Amino acid sequence: MDDEQTRSLQLAYRQALDLAQFKAGFLARTSHELRSPLNRLISLNQLILSDLCDDPQEEREFIAEGNKAALELLKLLDQLIDISKIDIGRAVPQVYEQTMAEIFLELESRVGLQVADRGMKLVVDNPEPQVQVWGDASWIVRALTGLVELAVEAAQTGSVRLKVVIHDAAQQVELTLADDRPLRKWETLIKDLQTLSPEEILNPTPFPPELASHPDEPSTVTLPAANPHTHPSQLSPTLRLFIAKQTLEATGASFEIIAPVTTDPVTTDPATLPSVTVPQAASPYSLRCRFPMATPPSPGAPIETAPSPSPND
Repeated sequence: MDDEQTRSLQLAYRQALDLAQFKAGFLARTSHELRSPLNRLISLNQLILSDLCDDPQEEREFIAEGNKAALELLKLLDQLIDISKIDIGRAVPQVYEQTMAEIFLELESRVGLQVADRGMKLVVDNPEPQVQVWGDASWIVRALTGLVELAVEAAQTGSVRLKVVIHDAAQQVELTLADDRPLRKWETLIKDLQTLSPEEILNPTPFPPELASHPDEPSTVTLPAANPHTHPSQLSPTLRLFIAKQTLEATGASFEIIAPVTTDPVTTDPATLPSVTVPQAASPYSLRCRFPMATPPSPGAPIETAPSPSPND
């Protein structure tokens, strides 16, 4: 066996280990989150079966609560089944030329009222009408809706900002989503993501040492504590963000978390972490999606009817 074959086998082995670690983390986290409505359902049934209800009216109330918990559990299972269908290829997006301006209009119609009800602002940098991307509009809108809802829940105040940048040379349309959630919520989210998904969900920008895992330490799955502000029929922010990521990537887009831009870094002790810097004053994290461009952004340019073939075709 030559060196190239050996390197290929080693790479395949590492990828298999990463996939196994990811599936273990995903299973542990989803199992944890499904236990809440299931435990409530079991507890209510135990109260009824133990004849602990004061009267038939209270028994009916317990049955109604148990039915509500069962419906919540079913809703959570449906969300997880949807993402598993994407993972195994049973749910396939319909990829066509999609106009970004129309996607934004649909997104605003879905989340505008929700953002306003929280006393927040939705600031949308609408792209030019001729800017088109390859993708499935319904999938993209669904994923972006989930991302905006997460931003609203986490920030509570301020604004949610959507900005589009055109990259002609790379033939990409870049969408950045930023909000005013506290830095500590970003830190918690990133720590949870590091136990759930592969490291490539984060961009290579160095993180503060409290966010970086030591390479020699065994990876563990840290289950999140119950969030009293989360709707009972919703998955945790970590899994909802992961579902949005998988949905976008299934349409051909890329997704990543952008680390803060440090303006006055202070280097840590070189003896411990020589390559990591701690920001003194950092701008908020943000989410970035990049879509393959379907048409050149210049007005009057011809519209492509099919994506360009990949080099391997």
